[in-house]
Amino acid sequence: MTNGPKGIGIDLCDAAGFRKRPYGEKHKRFYERIFTDGEIAYCREKQDPGAHFAARFAAKEALIKAAGFGLKNVKDIEVRHDKTGKPVLYYRARPMPRARVSVSQTAGMAVAVVIIW
Repeated sequence: MTNGPKGIGIDLCDAAGFRKRPYGEKHKRFYERIFTDGEIAYCREKQDPGAHFAARFAAKEALIKAAGFGLKNVKDIEVRHDKTGKPVLYYRARPMPRARVSVSQTAGMAVAVVIIW
């Protein structure tokens, strides 16, 4: 399987944790340690920011699992969207063309799956 996946990761995240700590002065440092400015702006413009923060966090964790190594700074991973709205992974501001991410969320939970070729 030389052309097959090199790693697969999945993560499930409870959105309630992010709702209990809404972005604002009190929890701003918490969010800024985990998310990029672009991710924070994207999530804050949504009707349910907690669910979107949870989805991004799940994507970061799924990438770490798929890659098979830990990171000192999860903020190095960013979830952006292409022109069609599809989520795309970036590592240190560079796109990861050999990684695919699928993210889904409900009011309560978010899930992300990452495959690396």
